Amino acid sequence: MFPALPFTHDPAALELRPRNRFVLRATDLSTRALTGQAGTFARSSAATLFDVNGAVVLVPANVERFTAVDLDGDGIRETLAWWLERAATNLAIRSEDFSAWTATNSPTRTAAAKLCGDLVLDLLGDASGASVADYRESIDFTGDSVKGVSVFVAMGTSPAAAGSAIAIVDETAAADRLRATITFSSAGVPSVTAAAGTYLGAEPCTPGVYRLHFLTTSVTAANDHRVQLEPAATAAEQGNLYAGGVQVEDTPYPTSYIPTVATTVTRAAETLTFPLGWQPSDCTLWVSIARPFWQRANANDLAIALGTTERRLLEVGCGSLTVAVRVLENGDTYAAASDGAFTNGAASYAGAVSALPQLDITAQFRNLLTGTEGRLAYGAAAFSAWNVTTKIAATPVTAPSWGSAPLITLAGDIALLACHIGAGLKTRDQVQAL
Repeated sequence: MFPALPFTHDPAALELRPRNRFVLRATDLSTRALTGQAGTFARSSAATLFDVNGAVVLVPANVERFTAVDLDGDGIRETLAWWLERAATNLAIRSEDFSAWTATNSPTRTAAAKLCGDLVLDLLGDASGASVADYRESIDFTGDSVKGVSVFVAMGTSPAAAGSAIAIVDETAAADRLRATITFSSAGVPSVTAAAGTYLGAEPCTPGVYRLHFLTTSVTAANDHRVQLEPAATAAEQGNLYAGGVQVEDTPYPTSYIPTVATTVTRAAETLTFPLGWQPSDCTLWVSIARPFWQRANANDLAIALGTTERRLLEVGCGSLTVAVRVLENGDTYAAASDGAFTNGAASYAGAVSALPQLDITAQFRNLLTGTEGRLAYGAAAFSAWNVTTKIAATPVTAPSWGSAPLITLAGDIALLACHIGAGLKTRDQVQAL
């Protein structure tokens, strides 16, 4: 006879399970929420992710991306996150093959000399010692603005003492919109100095390989531009480096790598949609977002929408250093800082968000059908006051507008760790518990 098992009665735990209406976690590696809703994922193009070793992995169209991220800065990708991004285009053609780029002053090249998963890097060299050699390619921008640039590099077999360089050159104005010099420590760790544009940081990949992230200064799209890589940035020197995966984008921040061959390539926008399974009522939302270092300076955000008319329940705008709680009707410009923007009652609140590698946000919503009110808590902070002067929904919405089968939609430019929605107005601990 087996001994009787101890009986534990935990009313709080028993209450949480039936009243958490939606629980999604990246660590489950599934499009099915823990609460049973079957998700629909869409991305009509291929994309890339990083595995736990930092290797680039090519992912087919309409296959979700569970990418490995490093949240504590130790170079180890210890956390799995669900990568969701907007559409973006790599304007740099033949991003891994410099044979078709224009060679100036006779640079040298060893093709596919180093691998980083599905990415190949060429060994580019300058043997002149009298003039700067480079590989260059024309870039056609759309729109006058800051642009995102990135490149994978590794220390060469004989690096130039004064470093290598990457540049975006405005040929019409004869000016650099980005110029960064890259040197390496004896251990192969890059050190980057930007004379023009902004250096965002180096992302460790496979051993010895780093992805460098940059922002240009504002470009004039009507002008002629080129991207160029200089194995030795000083005319009197010789040297080499491994380089590949060049990416130049119209977006004002670098996004995940998009391989190109003969033409520019667009990675399609990603969406993740679940049936809601319950008519909207008072509820509490908790979301946890991984923000690797290169994303912290970006205009990336997360939009969580409820209902077939896409009422955006939560928007996290990282680039503008704001966290907003809002419900907007379909057709509104959700990026505008209008109804329902919260900074938890203090200007310093939004500023503190920008530097952290992870966002944990809890939002309470009441009167969801009759002119929604909401309030926000970030991390360990207390909830802000209810927004009762200006309703989050400027125009009250009646139940039929949610449709007969309302949905939860997640989209944006983020790496999602978890998303929970609990019925009623819960504490942060309660809605996170399952």
